Amino acid sequence: MPYLTLKLPGEGGLEAGFLVKQELTIGREAGNEIVLPHREVSRKHCVVRVVGEMLSLEDLGSSNGTQINGKLAPAQGVQRLGEGDQIQIGPFLFLVSTRPGKRSQSAGTMLATSGLRQAIRVRVVHGVQARPMESRDLQMSEGLVIGSDPSCDLVVSHPDISGRHLRIVNAPDGPRAEDLGSARGTFFVRLQDGNVDRLQRLVRANVEPGSLLQLGEAPFMIEVVGLGQR
Repeated sequence: MPYLTLKLPGEGGLEAGFLVKQELTIGREAGNEIVLPHREVSRKHCVVRVVGEMLSLEDLGSSNGTQINGKLAPAQGVQRLGEGDQIQIGPFLFLVSTRPGKRSQSAGTMLATSGLRQAIRVRVVHGVQARPMESRDLQMSEGLVIGSDPSCDLVVSHPDISGRHLRIVNAPDGPRAEDLGSARGTFFVRLQDGNVDRLQRLVRANVEPGSLLQLGEAPFMIEVVGLGQR
């Protein structure tokens, strides 16, 4: 039976083996059988199918391509795989084998975190009702800039918000926020009895899931939550 063995980067040689029964999709977004949350991996990156006793791989038009034995696979083309072939997708390395890896399972959803935190969500919430206005999901090691300038990843318009006001990254040790020298500052806040209480000014700090940040005195806040939270 054909297997894919994933060698997780930065995990001291940890492997995970996957039995491919018919086909197995790999990509960055949920819904793939193997989810690789990394910016070099496309949302729907490639699909591996059983062909006889071995496998074939089809790149689904990924942005950064799929390498097989060090060579770029044809975009949206099918290539047969043999025993010992190596598949490189971003920083993730798969080996084709007829034997399971150190930790094996049937093809089912698997999230490869490669030692980093899973995805987080950054959302803009309105006033004391904390009603979500806009949200953005961050996969591991990704970041976004929030501000009023159209070039920002998350654009929020208000006189108190600078062009490039705040950066939030999903770092190895958790979500991290950094004020980018804004004119009116960024503050940790909490909601209490219908009021917004300022706790301290933020310059650069790790932020726990559930943290609320206010940009200047704008009437809305930035909330950092885990994807498992509502």
